[in-house]
Amino acid sequence: MGQDGARKRAHHPFRERPTNRSGIKPLGVRQHFRHIKAMSKLPRLSALPSRLSALPSALPVQAHDGTERSRQRDADAPWRAWYKTAAWERKRQEVFARDLYQCQRAECGRIIVAPHERVCDHRRPHRGDPALFWDDGNLQTLCKACHDGAKQAEERRAAR
Repeated sequence: MGQDGARKRAHHPFRERPTNRSGIKPLGVRQHFRHIKAMSKLPRLSALPSRLSALPSALPVQAHDGTERSRQRDADAPWRAWYKTAAWERKRQEVFARDLYQCQRAECGRIIVAPHERVCDHRRPHRGDPALFWDDGNLQTLCKACHDGAKQAEERRAAR
């Protein structure tokens, strides 16, 4: 009891509602849920029809998934189908095991654990030559970072 004999109430965050910095009293738990329930009963705005569909497109339409581009590349270079054969998959696994799953670039040399990070690369581009494509001496293990970065840059420079 206090000095004046009145009983003090225990502090409860939802009963005593002090104002926040903006001067608004926060809602208590019950009021908060009543407010949410009332908001859910408000009518929804109807969707407006798009006015953009009437405008002609200034950009050419392209496939987003790359399947059309891949199909076109397969048609332009029939040897790309060799990469989809079981014989190629066996050859890749043999090369990975031969190289002990280690990147063969001198600057890197890391051991590649994740299967999606390993690339069986042709040292010299085969350009459709089956002898170069299947030659064990022309194949090496590279990590994806080296293959997609340094090796591709070298091949682009050599093609110029």
